Amino acid sequence: MSNLRVLLPIDSSEFSKAIADEVLHLYSPKTHDLMFLRVATDYNDTVDVERLEKSLGKELSIVADYFQEKGYQVATAVRFGKVVSEIVRFAESENIDLIAMTTHGRSGLDRLRNGSVAGEVLRSTYIPVTMVRPVARLSKGVVTY
Repeated sequence: MSNLRVLLPIDSSEFSKAIADEVLHLYSPKTHDLMFLRVATDYNDTVDVERLEKSLGKELSIVADYFQEKGYQVATAVRFGKVVSEIVRFAESENIDLIAMTTHGRSGLDRLRNGSVAGEVLRSTYIPVTMVRPVARLSKGVVTY
């Protein structure tokens, strides 16, 4: 039996990277392979897309190296476009078994004002989504890679 493939969409924020600590607690390297995805949204016609993709790939390689040292099989990918659409498209095209991501846990007016990427991903795909709210760990500065 092959390992479950877990997609971890991250951006440059420490909040999004906090999923790293949770992965170590939730998913064993013996039974789970990890795929880290970075979706770039902050580019325009004047940006050298190839250079941006290379730069974002280097950022992801730091994360990948950390998890490879922990025994995980890891892959990385960079995509360009709308975050939710790209996460869902990528997960479905790559036969991902599970999507794991952080969430702010917003509700009410705050959620309406700021939106919820994790919530939109959850509603946009048939793939199971694990959402983690790492507030307590972040306040202790536990993000480790």
